[in-house]
Amino acid sequence: MAAFFYGHDVPLKVAARVYMLCNPRAATLPFIPYVIGSYYSTFYYKCDRHHMAQYYDVSQGTLLWINGRDHFQLEPVVPADRAPFDCRTLRPCSIPANLFHVVYSTMQTLCNEAAFDILEL
Repeated sequence: MAAFFYGHDVPLKVAARVYMLCNPRAATLPFIPYVIGSYYSTFYYKCDRHHMAQYYDVSQGTLLWINGRDHFQLEPVVPADRAPFDCRTLRPCSIPANLFHVVYSTMQTLCNEAAFDILEL
């Protein structure tokens, strides 16, 4: 999740806010912004590292690697290197319906953030 936000240049405060809005246990996990921040920090400061994480690039429609800043950033993940995805946590019944209303009701606020300019098309 942090790799997805980082790969799409979503500011840390927006990424943490979206995660907290979408997580039904957010009240019991106040340290989540710090965890996401530690991933961001690792991705940013490990300039010389290759293949730190995989994320789905929405604009290209493919999995890409997050590499250190000194390396090519649009490196596709070859099928043999793809990490297995566990979608069991994405069951619709595991997410309360009212949580979707919270996200949609705050979407306008999120759209005002610089990272979400694309939503104003």
